[in-house]
Amino acid sequence: QDRARQAEETFARVISEGRDRHAHKKGVLPLLGPDDTFNIHPVILSSVAKSPYFVNKCCEKLMDWNMVVDEIYYEVKHLEPWTAGASKSPSTAFCLLLRLFTLRCTEKQITLMLEHVDSPYIRCLGFLYLRYAADPSTLWSWFEPYLYDEESVQVRQGKGDVTVGEYCRLLLSELDYYGTRLPRLPIAIERSFKVKLLQAERSEERAKQHVENEAAMQYFQKTGARVIALYGDEENPITWYDAVVDRVILRDMESGEMLHRPKFQVTFTEYGNTEVVTLGEIDLPGTHTTDTSEVGGDEREGSKPDYSSSSAPYHDRRGGEDRSFNRDGRG
Repeated sequence: QDRARQAEETFARVISEGRDRHAHKKGVLPLLGPDDTFNIHPVILSSVAKSPYFVNKCCEKLMDWNMVVDEIYYEVKHLEPWTAGASKSPSTAFCLLLRLFTLRCTEKQITLMLEHVDSPYIRCLGFLYLRYAADPSTLWSWFEPYLYDEESVQVRQGKGDVTVGEYCRLLLSELDYYGTRLPRLPIAIERSFKVKLLQAERSEERAKQHVENEAAMQYFQKTGARVIALYGDEENPITWYDAVVDRVILRDMESGEMLHRPKFQVTFTEYGNTEVVTLGEIDLPGTHTTDTSEVGGDEREGSKPDYSSSSAPYHDRRGGEDRSFNRDGRG
């Protein structure tokens, strides 16, 4: 009884501290839903809140974001909500996830977690934090850059690794999560994710095909090369349009780091608008019917352009990305 009372009092205290922190801390990521449950299923929430590890270690010794991130690095070995064994106890990952919620992460801190170079578990707990409590309308912009991230992570105890990208796609497409349930997404957003995930899958497959086709890669790098590219906005579905390559982008425009794959600045000839598209969002004229949607659109074989180019081919630079980060995540 004393232990249960201590756990209850400790949880109430850290919830109260989190509310105060939210009121005074700049840049806190807005959370959707109750600020004392964070949309976590009641069974796992109650078990975590009573866990000696959560009460005595997480709440009493891990007093800021940096300390929690360090603890994730050293202690988290999988991402399931429960530990294996006869006694069903909450996992270290979910205890630390709840502690992050009570500390209230800033947008900068979440970004640093997603980009962390030292541990995929730090990255994946950042994604899980977002999936549980961030506004669902913001999730795609957070997740989209990582949908095909190839870093390995062990999600299930004693099972084979998956990639961070596979984990991200799971969080956006499933409600069941290894013995618990994720919060339900609004129907319209759930449907849009299904369409966008299909589009992302096709784009990834197309990008891989391009990388293996040296002649096509050379052609894409010609300034003025006529191509077709995907474009869509809030009012129009993503569709193939005729375009011209203006510039090849080989480095991240913010960090200056070499991109895993090139991007292209193109001008759409019909409307004159200029956009930046990925390698998977560009193709050779004649390979798709223009003015058709990417999902369910007609694809056909056509004549191929002259690939001759003096440009050197872009080689796939795997491992060229540097997700380095400033360890001081206070922002």
